[in-house]
Amino acid sequence: MLAAFLILWLGLLLTVVLTIRRNSLKVILSFILIAGQFILALTYSRGGFAAWGVCLILIYVLCRRKIIGGMLIAFILSILVIPDGCLRLESIADTGDGSILHRLWLWRGGAGIMADFPWCGYPHSAGKYYELQYMPWFISENYRNFLSDTLTIGVKYGAVAFAGCWLVIFTFISSLYSNWKQDKAVAAAALSGVWAAVAASGIFSTFYFVRAIFYSYLILLSVSSAYLFYRLKAGFWRPEKKIYVIPAAASLLLTAAVLVTGQWVNNNLKYHVSSVMDNENRCFFSNSGKEKILYFFAGPVLLAENDFFPDVRKWADNNTDILLYKIDSGEDGLNKVKDKLNEATRKAASPVTVIGIGAAAANVLTATAQSAGQCNIRHLLLYNCVAQWPFEHLSAINFIDMLKIPVYLLYDNPNSQNDAKLLSEKTKTKQKIQLVRCPEVNEYHIQESVFKLALQEDEFNETH
Repeated sequence: MLAAFLILWLGLLLTVVLTIRRNSLKVILSFILIAGQFILALTYSRGGFAAWGVCLILIYVLCRRKIIGGMLIAFILSILVIPDGCLRLESIADTGDGSILHRLWLWRGGAGIMADFPWCGYPHSAGKYYELQYMPWFISENYRNFLSDTLTIGVKYGAVAFAGCWLVIFTFISSLYSNWKQDKAVAAAALSGVWAAVAASGIFSTFYFVRAIFYSYLILLSVSSAYLFYRLKAGFWRPEKKIYVIPAAASLLLTAAVLVTGQWVNNNLKYHVSSVMDNENRCFFSNSGKEKILYFFAGPVLLAENDFFPDVRKWADNNTDILLYKIDSGEDGLNKVKDKLNEATRKAASPVTVIGIGAAAANVLTATAQSAGQCNIRHLLLYNCVAQWPFEHLSAINFIDMLKIPVYLLYDNPNSQNDAKLLSEKTKTKQKIQLVRCPEVNEYHIQESVFKLALQEDEFNETH
């Protein structure tokens, strides 16, 4: 963020340096500019390096001023003299680098969301939706935005807003370039370089929500508009129609390319997420529906925990339908489990697996025992299931013997182990009950082994 702020103000300062005529003031401002470049180098921001480099190179190509060449050399030397600066510079083009690769994934996912919500954008937490639907299952990150100004705006507000951002950027660059082309105005070349830097830095970084940087954007826009208006009124600039046609066409083509790419991404997804913004239900639907798992949990919205996502997304990516429901304890929770179980077993093409975690486990056991669709349930996995409640109709121990399907009782502490033993001893058909000590499982992180057990792909060490 500091890099973006520095680039905007260094660009404006460079514009002043190029236009003032007092040599003494030009020298003072040049030293300030060199110091600012060194501070920019100390940010180690590769996006900042690239954006400021684009700015200086573009201005040098247009103006051929020695001072610009000197600034570019000074900036490169600043990067080389700081610790590991050379390595940081070399890694700009390394797409295998984690930070850069994650940004490319963000563009892939952002394009997919824009393609799904092109008109008004995604109305909820787009970062969370990206994590669930598009982020690779082996990555566990938390994103509030898409690390790109224009992409974040496009995802939040739609493709029209995305195209509008690029239209503004392209129009200013085109107008300033046209202004420079007519009479070689140095200020026009400098401001066009600053706008190019804004475009470059905004591709892989999100800054507009930072007030200081947002106001700096407004200042740049105001300065550029005032300059163009002055040149127009003074008769130094005669705009051509193409300076508006070309930016419009470029922004539309870029938006269309993003939407087409997003549609291609969506067509190749292995699973689709539904109800991701509902704090009570989050459902993962695979394309094939090969296996189905119902997962019930209670308490806080545990799905907000980052480390929960990789395991769920991996199995959703593995042709498994995973339906996740947050339920309350007590009778309301019991009734909700009954409704979801009846709905799932009635629609399922093959037997489903049901998982109950913590306070939800007893309700899952009780509801399953009373369900008419037990024949469509493969087995139950109950983690830290409480055997007895003050109310008999909510006590799992009173219903355990009504189950006709295999039950895995998972526990990770002595109290839950005692509850599991009580439940096991209550049933007359002990071969249906398997006690499993599973310390790596907790309400915040369901390990891969649990899903393997749910799909009967792995064996646990059993303790009876």
